Amino acid sequence: MTPQVEQAVEELRNCFRGSEVISKDIGDGGAFVTIDPVHLCSVYTPRETWMKFQIGFHYPKADIYPLFISCDVKRSDGQPYGEGIVRTTFNGEPALQISRSSNHLNPDIDTAVLKVTKVIQWLNEQ
Repeated sequence: MTPQVEQAVEELRNCFRGSEVISKDIGDGGAFVTIDPVHLCSVYTPRETWMKFQIGFHYPKADIYPLFISCDVKRSDGQPYGEGIVRTTFNGEPALQISRSSNHLNPDIDTAVLKVTKVIQWLNEQ
């Protein structure tokens, strides 16, 4: 992993202290990352899930996109997920893809921690 990717993983570990943050070197300087658990609000059941994503070797100059959660997560009210969430796979595993791109990425402030926390906040506001 590049030093920037290693730093991003360490920042995620510090932010998500109650969760396991696992990184897997993918051989090109980037990493696959899993955070387990991630806590969701009462809009979803179950209220805990894993979140997985790739931090590319070109981080912080590229967005962390997309992010994935378990396809076991459902809306508590039985309604469809809505825009930005689709069923797919990630690394061969069934998942829900969360499509929230950072259109005006600023590598000085748009960290992996900021991206993940913004996506969790967005999910909880749906």
